[in-house]
Amino acid sequence: MTKEERELRREQREHMKRMEAAAKEAGRGPIDVPFLLLVLLLTGVASWKTMLSVFVGGALMGLLFNQFGSEANHMAQLPWYHHLAIGGFCFGAVFMATDPVTSARTELGKYIYGFLIGAMAIIIRVLNPGYPEGMMLSILLLNTFAPLIDYCIVQANISKRKNRVKIKS
Repeated sequence: MTKEERELRREQREHMKRMEAAAKEAGRGPIDVPFLLLVLLLTGVASWKTMLSVFVGGALMGLLFNQFGSEANHMAQLPWYHHLAIGGFCFGAVFMATDPVTSARTELGKYIYGFLIGAMAIIIRVLNPGYPEGMMLSILLLNTFAPLIDYCIVQANISKRKNRVKIKS
């Protein structure tokens, strides 16, 4: 490891320590976020499938960039768990991506929709240095494709059912 790389890693560690300290100082807001999350999940307003798949998509894309990303791109070398913790990723995954009006409605569609949001957020963050936070952009982009995702899944289910009827006849 060269001197510049060691210096960069040291600066990244110091930056993360400052971020953690700021988060501890901020404390909780007027609403207890874990309680609010529990209410959203228990009432069925938020889909845990979408939340989980956003985090899985973001983590996998972060791992891919760690393995195959450019050494010159500092965001590509950030550990996958830092990608999930910085910026608006968690907020977007929990409160924005799970919006029942604009997200996918089919069960498999929720997984696909969430996975693509997480992956796109990390792609935008890493590959576009002029736009360091890609979560909201990826949610907006995938909101336009949510009906298409649901349509494709419904059509696949219809095709499977038609094939079952043909086999029984």
